[in-house]
Amino acid sequence: MLAPNLHHALEVVLSEVCRIIDWEYGEAWMTNSDGTRLELYQAYYDCFDQALRRFLRAS
Repeated sequence: MLAPNLHHALEVVLSEVCRIIDWEYGEAWMTNSDGTRLELYQAYYDCFDQALRRFLRAS
């Protein structure tokens, strides 16, 4: 499966990594445009958010 964009790809990767290592939360950090520092990217994984999504789909 190909991700439609970087944001979606990062969310998928964060979800899988967190599931495998049993973490409840993960976030992506990327370098800024000139590569001098890390900045929080908008992609994240939150197991509680995922559980809510599963519940809503099943309801």
